Amino acid sequence: MYSNKPNEILNAWLAFEVLSPQTFRKYKDLVTSPFGTYIPLKNEGALPWEDVDKYQKDKYRLYFHLVINTIDFEKAIHALVNVYADKVPERPQAKGKAIISSILLNENGVPLQQSIASFAYGFVHALSKSLTALSKWADVEAEWQKAITKILSKYDEEGSPLPISRQTIEELSQYLIKEIGIDATYLLEEAFVITTYEYGKGDNMPAPLLLNSFYINDLMKAQQLVNERNVPTLLTKYLSAAHNNPIDLLKNIPVLDELIAPKNIPLGRWPGPNRHPLVLLQQAAVNAALREIKDGDILAVNGPPGTGKTTLLRDVVAGIIIKRADKMLTYDDPMKAFKATDQRLNVGAAFLKFFELDDALCGFEMVIASSNNKAVENISSELPSMEAIANDANELRLFPCLATKVLEKEGWGLIAAVLGNGSNKSRFKQHFWWDKDVGMSTYLSEVQGYPQIVDKYTENGEVYQEIPTIIQEIDHPKNSSDALQNWLIARENFENAKAKCALSLKELDAARKKLQTLKELLSEESNIRQAILAIESDQENCEAHLHSAASQSSLYEEEVLQLQKEKLQLQAGKPGFWARLFKTKKYRLWLQQLALLELDIKLIQQKIKKNDHLIRDAEKQIKKIAAHLHKLLLERHALERKIASCRQKIEKVRTKVDGHFIDDDFYKLSQQEQQTTSPWCNKETQLLRDEVFIAAIKLHKAFIDAAANPLKHNLGICMQILSNTEFDSKEQKELVKSVWSSFFLVVPCISTTFASVERMFYNLPLNSLGYLLIDEAGQALPQAAVGALLRTKKAIIVGDPAQIEPVVTLPSTLTTAIAKKLSVDPSIYNAPVASVQTIADNISAYSTNIEGRTGTRKVGLPLLVHRRCDNPMFSIANAIAYDRLMIHAKPTPKANLIQKVLGDSRWLDVQSISETKWSPEEGYVVIDLLQKLRSNNVKPNLYIVSPFTMVVDHLRKLILDSNVLAGWENDPHTWVYEQVGTVHTVQGREAVAVIFVLGASGDDMNGTRNWAGGKPNIANVALTRAKSLCYVIGNEAAWRSAGVFSDISRLLKKEIV
Repeated sequence: MYSNKPNEILNAWLAFEVLSPQTFRKYKDLVTSPFGTYIPLKNEGALPWEDVDKYQKDKYRLYFHLVINTIDFEKAIHALVNVYADKVPERPQAKGKAIISSILLNENGVPLQQSIASFAYGFVHALSKSLTALSKWADVEAEWQKAITKILSKYDEEGSPLPISRQTIEELSQYLIKEIGIDATYLLEEAFVITTYEYGKGDNMPAPLLLNSFYINDLMKAQQLVNERNVPTLLTKYLSAAHNNPIDLLKNIPVLDELIAPKNIPLGRWPGPNRHPLVLLQQAAVNAALREIKDGDILAVNGPPGTGKTTLLRDVVAGIIIKRADKMLTYDDPMKAFKATDQRLNVGAAFLKFFELDDALCGFEMVIASSNNKAVENISSELPSMEAIANDANELRLFPCLATKVLEKEGWGLIAAVLGNGSNKSRFKQHFWWDKDVGMSTYLSEVQGYPQIVDKYTENGEVYQEIPTIIQEIDHPKNSSDALQNWLIARENFENAKAKCALSLKELDAARKKLQTLKELLSEESNIRQAILAIESDQENCEAHLHSAASQSSLYEEEVLQLQKEKLQLQAGKPGFWARLFKTKKYRLWLQQLALLELDIKLIQQKIKKNDHLIRDAEKQIKKIAAHLHKLLLERHALERKIASCRQKIEKVRTKVDGHFIDDDFYKLSQQEQQTTSPWCNKETQLLRDEVFIAAIKLHKAFIDAAANPLKHNLGICMQILSNTEFDSKEQKELVKSVWSSFFLVVPCISTTFASVERMFYNLPLNSLGYLLIDEAGQALPQAAVGALLRTKKAIIVGDPAQIEPVVTLPSTLTTAIAKKLSVDPSIYNAPVASVQTIADNISAYSTNIEGRTGTRKVGLPLLVHRRCDNPMFSIANAIAYDRLMIHAKPTPKANLIQKVLGDSRWLDVQSISETKWSPEEGYVVIDLLQKLRSNNVKPNLYIVSPFTMVVDHLRKLILDSNVLAGWENDPHTWVYEQVGTVHTVQGREAVAVIFVLGASGDDMNGTRNWAGGKPNIANVALTRAKSLCYVIGNEAAWRSAGVFSDISRLLKKEIV
């Protein structure tokens, strides 16, 4: 039914994004510069650029954003919901205005750049159900751009461009309304202006206003690449069919055993807090990420809440840094990794040179991306912090004062940076580069041989000069010779650390190989034992035959003697001469008796002879058997010695690693014991792995010092890129990859939301960066990752489809209809059912199946050991979302202050019936709980969440109106917006307790309750934010039949309030 071809998938995703514009509620939302203002365009009077002195600022260049028409976005979405009969009870709010077009003007009002929004076009076609037209936006936009350029292109007699006039504004407005064909009832104001400013005398223009989806340009680019059959391998993989033979590591023990083998364990790891090691499947995931995935590969990791996703990613980051350090070893002088070019970038009166970085050092860049701002910021701010490393990892430092400045809390090293949006980039540049006291520019200048001095101020405001903090605190070379000598020492130390760790892992791998050897020896010994038993049986048979033959021979010989005796007796009675002469009857009878006796003797002697042959054959066979048996006994004895030696060596390692040894008996242990085991490496080996990472960081520091000159130029250019500088020449654009890779040499990871990927890497060639690490992928729209996948080579995608699904503003009936119309399976590629995570799970080489209320769910390589929540939160989540596969490994909890005041986790049963989703009585219970905490002077380290926006809005107002926070929390208004929210707002966060307010208790709200409980996602996220306690507030009788809430009702104590 669905062909699901790459071009069709991209067409469907583009169609969704055509209908997903940027919106604004207040005009100040469009102001991006410090002095920017909103100017309405009145029917009369001068246009702003005709009265330019009024808006100019000293030292700043003035620009105008002219906005042509806006659409009432809420009204438009409401119309689409009506047309497509969507009845989802809790829809993301669609508010504000969507711009149709904007023009960037210089201070004289001359057009510089124009933008057209896709939404108006898409809305009209969706409303009329012309769904295939939505994917044609790229062609339509190109046509309209030409027409707009023609309208705006007006010149004076000398050929100079004229400023835009009211007449041109009206002409442009009418053209757009006519071409779009939109009903005037959806239009708001016709035109207005936003002023914006750029500092200094440069020629860089401000970024245009954002009108369209963040993803639309990359989707169109991907469309073009598909048509040209030139799609980067990683995106090709993402758009491919499901993996034919995924491996379930929970069932395929041989593959799991091989994956966690010591030879596959990376040489280094991240020395985290208390130096806790990774457990079984965490280590398997890291090994797969660092040892198995190649360019174009995607590894999906399924990470339920509290299972150590961030811990896993830290080891991946460490492993990639070590991989690059390996490549660094090949340079006897880091300067040789850079090649000077003839390209330079003028920056005011100065210039920066472009240096080309050796390809061997490219491909290790790490981009951490997510749709969730908090998720990417949490990881990037956690990695460089002192809280992320062991207290005793004193040698692990990389420009700590700079890291502290950027983080705004104590840091050990600038291993990651939060970039992405404009404010993040601006703040980062200011701290990282331009800060004269701790900035990298200051440091590199000093290392280059230019002594640095910084002005500082006394408490009285008096100026004094001092050596910058980064120079005082960071050990740095005095000259290039010193830097090179430090490099050689760091290189040797790294090689030594690697060699020690490699030797330890080699010993472990040898023990693992001995296990296989032991199996083979035992099998061989068993075969020999069976052969010996068979030969001994043959020997017994031969000896029995020999004995029987010998006994028979004795009988025959006795019989011969008897016959011979009888013959002698017969001969003694031989008849006389005459009887013989005349052959008398007596003589003939005697002859007859003699002949019979002689015949009997002959026959018996023949038997004896035959029997003698049998005896000789038996004796030969017995001798042969004895020789073979002796040989087998010798072989068995040798095997027994080998087995004993093998067992001795195995036991020696088993004793040494103490509980980390993996053999057949290990897989007979309980799942609890298996999954909580760290495979193979004991504390000693783990410390050696820590030392490898520490040595790799020191090697990077020495590399930076020894290559200060090219790095200072490339990093300076990178700061210009972060300021949206455009490069005109092809040669400079081709060198952007080297510029970014140089930056990643100094800051190995950067984080960004998917929304910022295109704007941040706008100059970067496709397929240029090494690793894409996606976090909270279950929350991301499938199409959101396309831009990041276009620019990277490998992807490690971590998330959980059983937590919050992607947020979609459009009616699901509309997006489903679009997908079907374009021959795309909506169950695979259409959010909210689909996400980046579900697609990755579908194509990953490793996966497992989880059975649930709604059927079977295929997930990627699973993480199972949960360490965040106490019971009952863990038991509930495990039952409703994870088929009870998770393993609880959190230590026995200690009573906390909130528990002492509010009691154990329970369902507070408010037996009221409300007409809306909001129940005031439930709100009063929340206030009562907060009041008890306040009365006992216990800080409210908790979240108050609900499935419904209406409930959250009322709760915030009720809490503020109650004044319960006044004098208890410093800023009550901030508290209610940070700690009170819908369940969607708290994914990736945690607190001691969660208050889960249900609402929707009315008899006519079964559909609403079933929406919230029909899937495990909402309840799962809500309850697993709580480390120690949860309090569910709502009408238990109304909710207990709503899907997963039946389990919650069963597993929670109840109290009627």
